[in-house]
Amino acid sequence: MPIGTIFGSICLSVVLFLASYLSGLLPLKIPLNSHRINLASFLSMGVITGTALMMALPESIEVLYDQNADFAKKYVGPCLLGGFMFMFIIDHLSIIFHSLGLGTFTAYKPLSEKLSLLELLKSVITTPLTLGLAFHALVDGLSLGSSFHSNGDGNKINIVFFLVIIVHKLPTCFSLTSLLLKEDMDYSLIKFHLLIFALVTPISSIISSVFLSFLKKNNETIIGVLLVFSSGNFFYVVSHIFKENLTKHQLPDSRDSSETVIEVQSDIGLSEYMATILGVFITVIIAILGSDH
Repeated sequence: MPIGTIFGSICLSVVLFLASYLSGLLPLKIPLNSHRINLASFLSMGVITGTALMMALPESIEVLYDQNADFAKKYVGPCLLGGFMFMFIIDHLSIIFHSLGLGTFTAYKPLSEKLSLLELLKSVITTPLTLGLAFHALVDGLSLGSSFHSNGDGNKINIVFFLVIIVHKLPTCFSLTSLLLKEDMDYSLIKFHLLIFALVTPISSIISSVFLSFLKKNNETIIGVLLVFSSGNFFYVVSHIFKENLTKHQLPDSRDSSETVIEVQSDIGLSEYMATILGVFITVIIAILGSDH
C-alpha cells in the first residue's frame, strides 16, 4: 500500500509540474508589446486577487475548521496575521541588509553575467511575489501528499485535491510570469523563478507522502494552520502586486547624481481596469465550478 501511494503521488506530481511550468512559459513565448504586457499584468493581478479571496482563504479555513473547530475560532486571525507579517518582514529585508552593511540584490535588471545558484536563490527570497506564492505552493504540496493518507475513499480525496490545486495553479503560474515581466525582470531569472514555483508543490507532495507512509500518522490540524498562514502570505502578495501595478518608479528630473526614486500613480486606462475585473471573474467561475465537484 505505501508503494502504491507513493507511486500515485509521484505520477500526479509530475503531471502537475509539467502543466504548471508550461502554462508559466506562455507569456514568454507569446510576442507581447509593452501595452499587452501591461494588460497581462493587470489581468494577472485580478487572477491573484480572486485566487486569494475565492480559493486560498476559504479552503484553508474550511480545512482547519473541519479538523479542530475550537482551535480555528481562536487562531484563524493570528495565523492570517502571522502569514501577512512574515511576508512584510521578508519584503523589507533589503532595509535590514543595508543597515547591517550586507548589501542588497535587485533582480529587476538585465543580467550581464551568469549568476550562481546561491544568487539565483537569493533573488527568489528577495522577491515577495515569488516567495509568497512559493510558500503557498509548498503548503499545497503538503496538503496533496497528506490527502493520500486521509481516512475513507483515499483515491477520490487525492484526485479532488489534485484538481483543486491544479485549477488555481495554472493561472497563477501564468500570472507569476506576467507580473515579473511587468517588473522588468530578466528572462533567465523569470524562468528560474517559474521553475522553483512549479517544482515546490510536486516535491513537497512527494516528500510528505513518503514521510507519512512510513510514519503512518497524519496531523491535518498542522496542515490547516499552514494553509491559513500561507493565505496570509497570499494577502500580502496581493497588496504588493497592487502597489507595483498602481505606481510607477522614476528618477527625479535633475542634473545631479541623485539616485532617489519617486513613486507616482501609473497612467491606468479603462482597459487595465477591465482586465483586472476579468481576472477576478475568471477565478470566481473556476471557484464555483470547482465547488460542484
